[in-house]
Amino acid sequence: GKINKDLKKLGIETIESDVIFTRKIAKDIGYYNNINIIDQKIIKGIEEKIQVCYFDLELNMENETIISIALVDRNGKEYFFCCDSEKEIIEQFWEVAKEYDVWVAYYSDFDEKQLRNSIQRHKLRNIDLRYIQIVDIMNLFKRSKQQDLEEWSLEFVAKAEKLKHQKVQVDDFIEAYEHNRPLLRERNVSDCWMIKELDEKYSIIDIKIQQSNIVGLNLESCMYYSIPVEMLIFRYVMENSLKIIFPNRKERGEEKYKYRGAVVFQPEGGLKKNVLILDLVSLYNRIVQNYNLSPEVFIKYCKERNYTPKSLEDKSNVDDKVLDGVIDFCSKQEKGMLPKILQYLETYRNEYKAKRDSYINDKKQIIDQEKYKHYDMMQNSFKTFLLVFYGTMGDKSSRFYIQELSESITKIGRDNLNRLKEYLEKKGIEVI
Repeated sequence: GKINKDLKKLGIETIESDVIFTRKIAKDIGYYNNINIIDQKIIKGIEEKIQVCYFDLELNMENETIISIALVDRNGKEYFFCCDSEKEIIEQFWEVAKEYDVWVAYYSDFDEKQLRNSIQRHKLRNIDLRYIQIVDIMNLFKRSKQQDLEEWSLEFVAKAEKLKHQKVQVDDFIEAYEHNRPLLRERNVSDCWMIKELDEKYSIIDIKIQQSNIVGLNLESCMYYSIPVEMLIFRYVMENSLKIIFPNRKERGEEKYKYRGAVVFQPEGGLKKNVLILDLVSLYNRIVQNYNLSPEVFIKYCKERNYTPKSLEDKSNVDDKVLDGVIDFCSKQEKGMLPKILQYLETYRNEYKAKRDSYINDKKQIIDQEKYKHYDMMQNSFKTFLLVFYGTMGDKSSRFYIQELSESITKIGRDNLNRLKEYLEKKGIEVI
């Protein structure tokens, strides 16, 4: 980091210097857990069981010491650690929790910070959290919801989601710790059960585990989607021996200009009868595939047409004639890496969808809930990548951002929607 900053001060450009060493090894050597993009074979291990537990701790807020820790695993086994010594609470918790690969908490930043502070205070050098993946399910749940809730406390979410377990009321935690530990246990353990229920309802952790398997990164690196998308592209480049080096990511906030995006038709008010809803499935994903919009194909366009790409400092839109030329050129070239990656992801997703649907009978009834849910979770793992690819590519801070390609995608989308609207109106169908 420091060397990179010093070189930047000297005006020396660095390339891929912001890829941390673990991801650099994965990129350059090709160490990945499971999917081989070249031959589309799933290497043994993608569905390997990872040991997951759900934990919650309670504090004495006056001196910020831990007074109890609860843990529930996926088999429903409960643990409660509470005694007169904070040091003993942590040591007892560790003896059980160290057997689990992933610890899930609700707003884990708080729990992890308190736990680390207490470990450091008691100089518990035998406890090493570096090899434990602590995951914040609140953050993942918030990003999976299509609408905002009034608040995101575990108590409110449990009520909103109608979970079986609800918050146990404890008015005074110190009083409970000193005189009513069964009540403290009930509260502490019920919080773990709420976290577990929320996870099982939406397969939040399983989806994230499978996504980390797909790209060969740990869970922490997959909390947001820009890094996994980067690794999918890096990996494709490595496996296909492509001589491509990518620039560093840009700092967020460097450029606030927004290029032309989608078209949004203004809705008409009033009650309507016989309303038909049309949805263009995976529009941007299909545009990238069908029109072959990929960075290395665009670079070829620039070389052959002697075209200089727009810089981030240029705040103007790309001329439509240029976009039409880029689209026409790319669509006539050999399929590029982005369309291939998206096609592979879509192929895997469709395989898992077919497996999922094989557990639905002719009466549209699910005949094996467990297997249906498992394969639905698997197809959702791939679906998410398909959905976020354009967002990552269209992000100006991304190392893969090219304005001409981003605007080409949105232009094709606008043109297609406008053509669809015109077609329907010619048929006498009102578009509302």
